[in-house]
Amino acid sequence: MLFSLTKETKAYFYDWSRVNDPAGRFENYVAVELKAILELWTDAGIGNFQMHFIRNRDGKETDFLILRDSEPWLMIEAKLSRASIDYHHRKSRDILGGIPFIQVVKQEGVAEKREQGLYQMSASRFFV
Repeated sequence: MLFSLTKETKAYFYDWSRVNDPAGRFENYVAVELKAILELWTDAGIGNFQMHFIRNRDGKETDFLILRDSEPWLMIEAKLSRASIDYHHRKSRDILGGIPFIQVVKQEGVAEKREQGLYQMSASRFFV
């Protein structure tokens, strides 16, 4: 078995300003924006979209795993600023069939393709 699934819950506030930690606040913001987009796409009949997260056995997480029609479709990590893409994201991506991975950053002016299927982009560009 390559990986196992467990049912865990992550909670986010609709009012992300309640989160004191800047990184946590930004992740919360991304979660609320994604939830709105995924509900819109689902309601429009584009597919049935769900939002989850990934945590490996070492406790390393990818903030968001988007499923489309119950299949892994997109991985997203929220970061405050431009940074390298951590190895565990690449490994999870490979296990899930090479789905796209986007590191969404708060920092402005970022839009780059790192490798095939690996991207980094400012939230202001991603959530247009």
